[in-house]
Amino acid sequence: MLLLFLIRPDYLVMWGFLLLIPFLLLTKRKTQLLNLLLAAVIGFSWMLIGGNQYGYNHSMLKLLGFNSFPLFAWPLGLFAVYLIVSRLGIKHPFNRILVYCLVFWSLLLSAETIAYHVLFIRNIATAAYAGLPICDCLHAPHWMQAAYLLMGPIFSLLSEALRKIRLRLSLNL
Repeated sequence: MLLLFLIRPDYLVMWGFLLLIPFLLLTKRKTQLLNLLLAAVIGFSWMLIGGNQYGYNHSMLKLLGFNSFPLFAWPLGLFAVYLIVSRLGIKHPFNRILVYCLVFWSLLLSAETIAYHVLFIRNIATAAYAGLPICDCLHAPHWMQAAYLLMGPIFSLLSEALRKIRLRLSLNL
């Protein structure tokens, strides 16, 4: 968290995401690269849909016409929650999905609240919209708020499907 006061948020999430690849390779977690790729596909897909809704009160790097902060923050966040939940050793798929969603929503709302109220990172492109009650975060149209809250469950469901495919492939080999 302290790094956000020292390094621009867009650079921090971009380098965090890019350094994950050699980290996973060096720590012999090559199978996790598929989950990182899945998170990146979901994050990029979101940017294709809602990317024009981002305009921050801080300078942010643009890549391929997209704001780099959400472009890298979404995959990084989705994958980080995946790693946290996978360390819990939950066996049943439904329970993994449920725990993933609860952790994702808790961290998403916490991060958004801290970014808005403590770090003063504001999306001025959607500033006219009301935030969620209690936390006063996610100032965006309702469809965008829904997308934020649904991205975690979508990733978790697709990750479980990927897990089943990998398991079936390993049993057939």
